[in-house]
Amino acid sequence: MHQKGEQVSILAGYHINSYLNDCSPKLVKGKYLEKYPSRSIRAIRKLNSITGNLRSSLTRPDLIHETYFSSKPVVKSKAPVFVTVYDMIQEIYPDQFHAGELVTNQKKDALKRADHIFSISHHTKTDLCRLFDIPSEKISVVHLAADNPLELGSFTNSIEKPFLLYVGLRFDYKNFSKFLKAFSNSDSLKKEFNIIAFGGSGFSQKERSLIQSLGLQSNQVIHCGGSDLDLGRLYAKAYAFVYPSIYEGFGIPSLEAMSYGCPVLSSNSSSLPEVVGDAALTFNPMDGDEMTFQMEKVAFDLEIREQLIAKGYQRAGEFSWEKTARETMDVYRKFV
Repeated sequence: MHQKGEQVSILAGYHINSYLNDCSPKLVKGKYLEKYPSRSIRAIRKLNSITGNLRSSLTRPDLIHETYFSSKPVVKSKAPVFVTVYDMIQEIYPDQFHAGELVTNQKKDALKRADHIFSISHHTKTDLCRLFDIPSEKISVVHLAADNPLELGSFTNSIEKPFLLYVGLRFDYKNFSKFLKAFSNSDSLKKEFNIIAFGGSGFSQKERSLIQSLGLQSNQVIHCGGSDLDLGRLYAKAYAFVYPSIYEGFGIPSLEAMSYGCPVLSSNSSSLPEVVGDAALTFNPMDGDEMTFQMEKVAFDLEIREQLIAKGYQRAGEFSWEKTARETMDVYRKFV
């Protein structure tokens, strides 16, 4: 929006969002804190509310887009209020979160207050209407995108054995354990490939025990983390990216993988078919045999792999942040 000449301000207040450090100081109104004591959160939110209300009264915004769920207005204003819903994971899998992490009540209040709601996928919109009984016409779907691939430069690949790549956290609904089991069911995959899991914390004792019980070597299933550049290099070197998740609000990693020329195997659940289209081999995430079959197909059929790479580049190109911004502005203009 800012790059298109619109006057935009991010009222960040005191915050811990390191990504905002990359934005222009003219855009972000606030101060970055590396950390703050958990006991001070309530006081900081109160202070941010006061400063936000002051800025709002001085600038008189045309609209307000709240970026987190709050039972009360983040900023007092008569301007139309927008809220974005990224997924309904907490409502569908509440048992996979600590009680203090659940924000369902705040989410309901925020969406009730909002003049209009953005959803990042049609599937999330459907869940939102079904679970919160929100009228369909109050929700606009605007897809996200993946960042353009980074210039990787020359680098040494220290991983000699071909590998399948998994990216992200490993909550139960992410289905990582089913992925491991499906992989271990194939003697050919076990012989020829490793697995690299990028992101999240290191393997838990439960995960290590599972890896051992499946007959996989500890150095065959590798956890690592790092920068966006590190991840880009893994996408570029991976034999395939596997996305076994049962539920995603959108699924940016699939587009990231495609943009680096990495073949994608994806669950056919929730919003993922909406994102990958026909540019991925898909499978029922609850069917281990089907997952194994699709992994073997991409691993040992060079023609299919090359087709997926070509289709992936094309599919990733159909999503862009410029398109996201343009479609968001189109919705805003209906209210301003």
